[in-house]
Amino acid sequence: MNRLKNITRHLADRAIIMVVVAGVALAAVGLWLYFHDRPALGQEARLNAERAVVVGNIDRTQARIDQLTAEIAAEQDRTARSAKLVTELEQIQSTWSWFGGNKAQQKANAERLERMKTMHANSSARVLALRQDLARTTWERDGHEIERDRIDRQLKEEAARKSAV
Repeated sequence: MNRLKNITRHLADRAIIMVVVAGVALAAVGLWLYFHDRPALGQEARLNAERAVVVGNIDRTQARIDQLTAEIAAEQDRTARSAKLVTELEQIQSTWSWFGGNKAQQKANAERLERMKTMHANSSARVLALRQDLARTTWERDGHEIERDRIDRQLKEEAARKSAV
């Protein structure tokens, strides 16, 4: 019985030593993995920061697109109204000339017609410029979205690499 007790104690001592050795080995492997994976943690943080900047750029360009769309609609309305006024003034001018109307009114109408033609030309040019700016801004937003998608892919690759480790 004494011998059985000694064997059990001897095995328990060895088991404790084996558990301690396994714990130290596991801690060493854990530390090695932590320090080996540390640059990847920095990479992930950098990618998240880049993504935040790109998402902010997308939001700003989308706000600019919305603003340009509203400006284009207002300018197109102004262009349509000025075209209508030009047409009406040309009709009035020819009617007044036909009937030999008031010379002061004819002069005022001629001046107003010139202002409306100038306003129409300026408004048309502004619509064209706004459309070009809208196209450039849309391309810029698309570029930012492509960049965001690239960063998202890199983040997924980092997550897959981390989960593999």
